[in-house]
Amino acid sequence: MTGNEILQNAGAISHQTALKKANEEYEKFKEKTKNELSNVEKHFVQQIEQTAKKITKSKGKKDNG
Repeated sequence: MTGNEILQNAGAISHQTALKKANEEYEKFKEKTKNELSNVEKHFVQQIEQTAKKITKSKGKKDNG
C-alpha cells in the first residue's frame, strides 16, 4: 500500500505504557505552548491593530480638514 513495512508482531510496549507515554508527552507540549497565541488569536490581534490604524488615520484627516 504505502511502501512501508508492516509490523509482523504485536510490539514490545503495552497499550497502557503507550497511553502513559503519550499523555506525558502531550502534557509537555501543552506546558511549552500554553503562552503562545493560536492562529485565530493572532489574526484577531492583527485585525484590531489594523482597525486602530484606520481610526487613527481618519481622526487625523478630520482634525486637519
